[in-house]
Amino acid sequence: MPEFDKYDKGLTFFGLFLGVTFPVLSGIPFVGYLAETVVCFFLILYTLRRQGLYALITIVGSLAIAIGSFGIELIVFALWGKVVVPALVLGWLMSSGARFRNAFMATLIAASAGSLILFLAEKELFYAAFDQAQNWFQTGLPEANGESRELAEMMIGMMEIIKRLMPSMLILSAVMQIFVGWLVAVFYLNARGEYVPQLVSFYHWKMPDYLIYPTGGLLLLRLAAPEPFKIVADNALLFMGLFYALFGFSLLEYYLKKLRLSIFMRMIFYIAILLLHIPGLILAALAGFFDSYFDFRKVRAKLIG
Repeated sequence: MPEFDKYDKGLTFFGLFLGVTFPVLSGIPFVGYLAETVVCFFLILYTLRRQGLYALITIVGSLAIAIGSFGIELIVFALWGKVVVPALVLGWLMSSGARFRNAFMATLIAASAGSLILFLAEKELFYAAFDQAQNWFQTGLPEANGESRELAEMMIGMMEIIKRLMPSMLILSAVMQIFVGWLVAVFYLNARGEYVPQLVSFYHWKMPDYLIYPTGGLLLLRLAAPEPFKIVADNALLFMGLFYALFGFSLLEYYLKKLRLSIFMRMIFYIAILLLHIPGLILAALAGFFDSYFDFRKVRAKLIG
């Protein structure tokens, strides 16, 4: 008997308990985010196993707890929806035989909708918290000197950037929760010997080529549009840019493998890129951007053949 079998039943009931109660934990920093990520894992697990009753208990129970604790408020449905709905969409589509790319695109739409509703519902609260922190640093700025002054100025500038890019950061945070939940579900089911739809090898991850056109439109919007539209463009470019960077790393890993570099040399290469910080991510994003159009690895032909 596999080791995981001994704990499966207890783990399932823990998942039901956490799935029902997670709205109460959502407001606790780090703990809430971790609880939401674990709930994503369980919901994906239930749908992949076709355990509809467990999924239904989680859906109805968590919504009832959320409404009972906080009332019928938009933020309640937003917090609930950005966790529960995307996880169910991904798990249900994958269990129905959908391609991962199509399932993930649908999940992105669901996670984006929930995160944007959350942002609109609590925008004033978010901005007030950052304004208060900025004022705190600004108050101490005249008395600061040397490194303390540089740190205070850096924090003020960083908070201004976070305020500007908060919508895309909320969406990316929700997407990360879903993706981590999916990876853990795949690992768990594989360890138990159960069937689970697999991802395409990381060496062949590629951004869809048709996305270069909206990306180009966003760049033009960023350069020529009025300020409100520039904020929208900045958020969309950050969101898409991180995916381009991820697929750019896939391209780099593909060629590093072809060169037969040792793990140590590949680690040195990636450390060098990380040390470049933002320029390193931009280079990776550019690699992913051009690969999406030119298809350097001939991924389309390999997927068709």
